[in-house]
Amino acid sequence: MKRSKWADFKRTVGDGDFESALCAVDEALVSLRRKYGPALVSVMLFGSLARKSRAYDDIDLLLITEENLGSTHEVTKELSQEIFGHLFWEHGELFSFLVYSRAQFEELRGQLPLLDEVERDGVLLYGQDLFAETPG
Repeated sequence: MKRSKWADFKRTVGDGDFESALCAVDEALVSLRRKYGPALVSVMLFGSLARKSRAYDDIDLLLITEENLGSTHEVTKELSQEIFGHLFWEHGELFSFLVYSRAQFEELRGQLPLLDEVERDGVLLYGQDLFAETPG
C-alpha cells in the first residue's frame, strides 16, 4: 500500500478549514525533532484529520522512538507541558498522541486494533513507515 506523506497530504487538503491544524502539526514536528533528534523513528497522523474530515475534533499522532522513554504517564505529561499544551493555546488545536518504542510497536502491531486504523488511514509525517516493514 502506498502511504500518503505529509507534503502530499497538505497539497490535497489545501488550507481552508485545515489551515490551523496544518500549522499546528508543522510546529509539532519541528518541536518533536528538536527534542528527540535521531531517537524519533516515526511520526504518523491518523484519525479523522488523516481522513480529511472537516468535523475533526483533535489531531491524533502516533510517535515511535528508538528506545522506551519511560512511563506512559510521565511521557504524556512531559510532551503535554513542553509541546502540545503550547500548540493548543497558540492554534486552538487539541492533540491526542500515543508514544511507543520501536520494540513496543512491534509487539503491539497486529494485536492493537487502533494500530490497524493507523496502518489503514495513517499519513507519514516524519521518519520511517514502520507499517511498510514486515512484522517480526
